[in-house]
Amino acid sequence: MLKTRLGGKKIAQLDRQLFIDFGRRRATEGAGPMTLSIDFGAIKLILSHAAAVHGLAVSVEPIDMARLALKRLGLIGKGVERDRSSETAGPAMKNWNA
Repeated sequence: MLKTRLGGKKIAQLDRQLFIDFGRRRATEGAGPMTLSIDFGAIKLILSHAAAVHGLAVSVEPIDMARLALKRLGLIGKGVERDRSSETAGPAMKNWNA
């Protein structure tokens, strides 16, 4: 997903608005707040690695600003804790251990 959407972009194109648009698009496709948080963490890790290891002149500030904007819009956040007990599982999961 990340490589398909952002992999062809040049470093100069990676600005705050591009990341905000990416996050909004992912949200409309059904990505939840935690999924978007993971996506943005991966993007920041890649950019940080490029700067630290390869010496590329790339800033992580645009990703930080986009993440803040998306958080304020309610699109990035913590995940919802799910109950995975067998009592709340659907019929297919109840028979799984049988």
